[in-house]
Amino acid sequence: MQIKLKMENLFLSPKEITIIIKKGSCVLFLLLSLTSCQSSKNKKSIFCHTSFLNCVQLSKVTVNKNRLVKRQLTPNSFYIQFSDEINFSKPNQYFSQHKLSFSEKRKATQDVAKAIIDKGLSEFIRLDPFKLHDDIFAIKVFSINNSVVIYTDKKKNAKLIKNKKINFITPRVFSNLSKTQLNIALIDSGVSQYHQQMSSMKVNQYNPRTDDYSLIDTALGHGSGILYLTHQSLIKQNENLSEPQYFSCNGLPQGQYSFIDILGCFEWAFLQPSMDVMISAWLTSTPGCHNEWIYPLQVIWQAQTIPVFSAGNKALEKSMDFSPINLSPLTNVPLISVGALTEKDTRVKTSSFGKSQCNKQLDNIASIMAHGQNIKVAVPLTKTSYQTVEGTSYAVAYVASALAYLKHQFPHVKNEKLVTTLLNSSRDLGKEGKDSEFGYGKLDLTATIKVLKELD
Repeated sequence: MQIKLKMENLFLSPKEITIIIKKGSCVLFLLLSLTSCQSSKNKKSIFCHTSFLNCVQLSKVTVNKNRLVKRQLTPNSFYIQFSDEINFSKPNQYFSQHKLSFSEKRKATQDVAKAIIDKGLSEFIRLDPFKLHDDIFAIKVFSINNSVVIYTDKKKNAKLIKNKKINFITPRVFSNLSKTQLNIALIDSGVSQYHQQMSSMKVNQYNPRTDDYSLIDTALGHGSGILYLTHQSLIKQNENLSEPQYFSCNGLPQGQYSFIDILGCFEWAFLQPSMDVMISAWLTSTPGCHNEWIYPLQVIWQAQTIPVFSAGNKALEKSMDFSPINLSPLTNVPLISVGALTEKDTRVKTSSFGKSQCNKQLDNIASIMAHGQNIKVAVPLTKTSYQTVEGTSYAVAYVASALAYLKHQFPHVKNEKLVTTLLNSSRDLGKEGKDSEFGYGKLDLTATIKVLKELD
């Protein structure tokens, strides 16, 4: 069987490559800086990176979960997750051995993820376990989760007599992105630059559902307000700071939670050459332990990006645990989940608090608190309109901008040290020490900077 794959947006080169699928044949994928090959004669998958002295077997940096997940999304689309995942302890050994810089670690993580998804995809096409070959016309790729969405259309493909072309959908990568400027991602409902205070900001936006890059706020100014507040807070900390680059991703069209759309946002942020902080001002649609977010969050962290979540505004409900941040997928550092404070440093009544359902021994729903009441933000109704808001979606902007500032001021300090120092230097509130209502306490950037300067 011969399938001609259209590779306009995938990781392969050249743009178009023909794969001959036969039992036991070798499917060769030439990636940006690595090669992955499977054959009946050579069962090894080889991973090569420009910073490594020698190539390594892909199996040495991955773990096989022995599962193939399939979920039908619509009558003509399927979500499929392949078996392999990055074994995070192994790449770190190679990172240390070869003394990789932060940017080299990110590139190496991207390359491993790409090798894994290409291996899974080649095996899937070769084995066709769900008998979808003849109907596939497009595949959306998520290297961050080793998964794809398969789009089928029997009528469309029935018209093709000879080789059929499969369109691979991956988000745009800004290859010329500066690694020295701050790059901040926001996953929300999109933003608008209509307001005069936002018109000069450097903003790119991706809309995964429609696979386009138009700037549009689909939730009445929610995303625009968060981005405005993040920018104003960052500039206030240092007026001479070079203009940050923002990446807005509309993962929640009209404010509605969608796993696939948000996963597309994770993928977009992950593929960029640099991403310092990723703001996630969204909650899952149901409470509880959403294990599907553990691995993508681990990959984001491995790629040298700090994810920052809002704790949520569910305190008046019986079950408050809607944020996947409470899974704490990392073992060596707490993930940031931001609660909201009043002007008197009491908890905003709606700000979620308490112990996580996922790990009641260790994790609080809010790990740190920030101002979250009577906040004035730009709203794109007119060029000069503002609104007063409250809640954790806006409190998260202060913590995210603080972390971005710290990454800029202390570029050689590891993310683990930045996060733990930020938490441990926060101003204690409530019961002495870390507690279930205020986490580590209130954000205190001045105290954090003082500690980091002493350590530097």
